[in-house]
Amino acid sequence: MGVTTYCAIEAIDNRTPVVSFNIDGMDPAEAGDRLDVDFDVACRTGLHCAPLVHASLGTAPAGSVRFSIGAFTTRADVEAGAAAVRAPAAEVRERRPRRSQ
Repeated sequence: MGVTTYCAIEAIDNRTPVVSFNIDGMDPAEAGDRLDVDFDVACRTGLHCAPLVHASLGTAPAGSVRFSIGAFTTRADVEAGAAAVRAPAAEVRERRPRRSQ
């Protein structure tokens, strides 16, 4: 349980500054609402005008959450976004029944 990203980290030099992800166990729309309302972090959710890509990723029909990093995005903005994602991911993890060993 955690966060699933949809990007090729090993090819970071040839990537656009976009990060798509899902919080495991949480609908992307709910995750986006939480990031916006609870943490004041801007993001987009859904299929991002690319339904066939989401179909191939297995994220259709809900899609994913997307951060787009631009020229005016600061390191503090990126760190705030990462921290904001950790909070609901931890809540989902805590709600999951634990497997007994």
